[in-house]
Amino acid sequence: MDIRFDDKVLTTNSLHKPGFLKSSWLHGTAASNLKATVNLKLCPIQYTFKGHDKYQFTDPTKTFNPIENIIFDAPLDSNGEAPISLQSMSNIHSPPGMLNAVFTTRVFEYGGDSVRMFLKFHFLRLMSIRALTSQAQME
Repeated sequence: MDIRFDDKVLTTNSLHKPGFLKSSWLHGTAASNLKATVNLKLCPIQYTFKGHDKYQFTDPTKTFNPIENIIFDAPLDSNGEAPISLQSMSNIHSPPGMLNAVFTTRVFEYGGDSVRMFLKFHFLRLMSIRALTSQAQME
């Protein structure tokens, strides 16, 4: 199984760009027309950027409870592929900072068994320069 997005770090702009899911059997043949699901869980994380260790990029006045959504639940095409969308996550309003995105992907065999894969990405809320400047001045 493989999930790909154009962006290495997903941002609010990534919500409008399709991702790509592909699955194949162990011997390499496409997992044609098999049912697949992709679940996305977002959790807040503390994050610092290299060279900016003195700054805090998480807003301490905000809280964010982990959220989980099924972002794909359909059969793959005859090539074992499908586009996936993050649009269902567009209801995220103002998280305190960077979020950890965990994708749980399942592809079901005809008998009902499934193979599961976990994939982690980071989801970055874009903060304005003004917010970053205000935080830096408070320190």
